[in-house]
Amino acid sequence: MKAKVVKLKIKVGNAPAGHQITVPYPDSHGYPHVDDVKKALLEQGLISSMGQVALSTSQYEVLK
Repeated sequence: MKAKVVKLKIKVGNAPAGHQITVPYPDSHGYPHVDDVKKALLEQGLISSMGQVALSTSQYEVLK
């Protein structure tokens, strides 16, 4: 498992735009996929379900 810091460009659930979250993701992905970001948000209680939000790769930025 790798992890990267992801910065949201928009408000997602209870996470404001600009919120930074550490997203763990499987090595096979190479970078955090949308579902990885949503899973991290769910685990931190920022969204109530994976289906609550529609998120696209253009709505977050991988920082490092």
